[in-house]
Amino acid sequence: MFPNAELALLFIPVPIKAKYFVPGLVLVDLYLGISGQSIFGGGGIAHFAHVGGALFGFLIMWYWKKNQFNDNRWN
Repeated sequence: MFPNAELALLFIPVPIKAKYFVPGLVLVDLYLGISGQSIFGGGGIAHFAHVGGALFGFLIMWYWKKNQFNDNRWN
């Protein structure tokens, strides 16, 4: 919802915009899920669950933008 928000992460010393970081993170999760590897050595990470959650979140944002969710709120 805020693609230009800058994310400052501990292991990357410069801020990165969310619109560049999130797709990269999803691609890394997809690769690690297919290859069966893990970055930090430990197993038990549901990579495909993260990819599915990102896809579902994208679809919800697309639906809300299409239907002008902010104009139809019930505050």
